[in-house]
This record gives sequence, C-alpha cells and structure tokens, in this order.
Amino acid sequence: MAIERIHVDDTFAGLAINAPRRLLKPGREREALEMLRESVPSITPGTDQVVLTLTNQQRRYFASDLMRPAPRAPQSDDRRERTRFGLLHLAIACSLGTPFGIEDQQFGVLAQDVFPLKRHNGKKNTGLGSQQRFGFHTDQASNPDTDEIPDIVILGCYKNGERAKTLVVSLADVLAELDAETIDILRSPVFTFVRGSDPTKNPVPILTQKGSGITARLSAGTHTPYASRESSALLSLFSACKHVATDIILEPGEFLAFVNGVSPHGREAFKPARNPSERRFLQRTFINERV
Repeated sequence: MAIERIHVDDTFAGLAINAPRRLLKPGREREALEMLRESVPSITPGTDQVVLTLTNQQRRYFASDLMRPAPRAPQSDDRRERTRFGLLHLAIACSLGTPFGIEDQQFGVLAQDVFPLKRHNGKKNTGLGSQQRFGFHTDQASNPDTDEIPDIVILGCYKNGERAKTLVVSLADVLAELDAETIDILRSPVFTFVRGSDPTKNPVPILTQKGSGITARLSAGTHTPYASRESSALLSLFSACKHVATDIILEPGEFLAFVNGVSPHGREAFKPARNPSERRFLQRTFINERV
C-alpha cells in the first residue's frame, strides 16, 4: 500500500502563524478550537491514509517549534503552552471533522502527547512505551463508550530522532489475505477486550459492516481468552496485518491522518534517544466526522 503524501495547504499554515498570541497560553485550548473551527475550510481526503508535509517555506516558520523537546510527562491544558505548530495540528484536525478529548485520558486534552516515558518503556502496546512494539490496533477499540471511538486520528510529529517506524495497513488489503470462514468468525459478536484490568461486559465483533464497507475494532494484546476458532481467526488477522503493513518514518513537521476503522496501525520497538532534544515526540488528536 502506497500512502499519499501532500503538502499542508497555506490556508492552515497562515491561520496558525497569524493566530493571536493569547491562544498559545495555558488554558486556551478550547478557545483556540472555537476560533479555528470558525475559520478552517472542511476537507475530505481522497484516501483513508495520508501524510501531510510542510513546504520549505512553511518549515522555516515552524522551525523553532519543532526544536521543542517532549515534556517530562503529559500535561493538562491549564499547564501546557501551545506552539504555532500545535495550532496547525488543531487546524488540520478541525478541517477533517470535530476534534474531541477523552476525560480520563491525559486530562481530556485535544492533542494528547505521545512520547517514551521511562516507566513505560518495557510495556507492550502503549503510546508512552518504546522498547516493546505496539501491536496492530484501532484507537479506542476497548472503550465501551462507542461515541469515544474516533472516526479519524491525526498524529503530528515534533521529533523522531530514533527514526521509529509507524506501521499502517489498509483493512481492504488485510481482508484480501483472509478466507471467507475467518472473516465470518471475525464478524461474530463474541470478542471482548480488557480495559484497565477488567474485561468489557458486552461481546462485540472485530469486523462490522458499515455502509458498503467493513470496519475493524481491533485491540492489540488486550482480548480476553475465547474458543480456539476465534483465537485462530484473530491470529490470522494479525498475521495479515503484518504481511501487508507499510512502514512510515514520520519526520518533524509531518502529520499522519487516517480513518481509524479501516486503518489498523502499530509501532515498531525502538530505543529512546539519549539526548532528550532528539527523542520521539508526537501529538495525537481524535476526530469524529461531521454529521
């Protein structure tokens, strides 16, 4: 699968560069959101996965922001100062739909931090880890509140000195690798997830018909035990994801946006850079499509 790469439109860059300075101060995330929602045009990407890159001229405007190291820990909005690049991230998110935060995750901020924390480095399947791979998943798959499962996700890259690989697959390519019986099993509402330490109460299908297509609800390594045929079907699904995955090394100033339900994704393990100023630092925003 080849992922389309396009330049960031100057309209969005201009909004971020010329926005009032007060929007960079702590506690102004919602104000920034409202200003940008009123100003940005709506766009509909032509593909389910796209990388947006800065032009050389745009990169000069945001260069100082991209030198910013990751914070020591995720911060709440009333303690976090924004950057112009952060406003650009939010502007692009607004153009794709309605950005939202989740109250019990990183204080409900719209742009969640993704960087290696020492206490998480040895843990699997976490965005705050590094030395264990993050298996293929769709975001918020284990969330029992389906309103908090995003339609679209955008990742903005400040730093990636380790050249860590993000893995992205097209669900259509995955389904082409699976036989009809496996797909039927994955459509069955018999799968549960573990959220925190507790399994979700209501079994759900991994694959669901949505309009004329199929979407996935997939969580890496957090499914509760089930019968061998379901286990075998899931292993086949993960194997197919690995076989058709595309590696993306996000560069500072790039964004990866994807339709969550048809873009299982993950991350290879990496060793965090010794120099904090080079350490991988992304921000992630969840987006729901406009109704």
